[in-house]
Amino acid sequence: MRSFVLLGVALSMTAPAASMAQATDDASQPTTATRLQASSIQIRTVVRDKTGARIGPVINVVPASDGSVASVTVILGESAAKIPGATLSIDGENLVTSLTRREVAKLR
Repeated sequence: MRSFVLLGVALSMTAPAASMAQATDDASQPTTATRLQASSIQIRTVVRDKTGARIGPVINVVPASDGSVASVTVILGESAAKIPGATLSIDGENLVTSLTRREVAKLR
């Protein structure tokens, strides 16, 4: 992920100023346009909701046929919940879901 951001910044340095401003804006946003790759998520990575509240650690990653994340299973209390990969993004160092903790609890 960091290499993509660095590549984007390097390429934007050769573009006109308008493109440079756009690249800077995009780099600060969570990754949602491209789906996360299953290989980029490690077991025990903590999933957080969009407010930063802790949901739980990843115990399983299910890859889709294209290598993206189909879903992750997290420990939530005394049980597990499966979070759809389409709701996941990377925000800085955090794995974030667009779902709330309450919505994840309903996925048990």
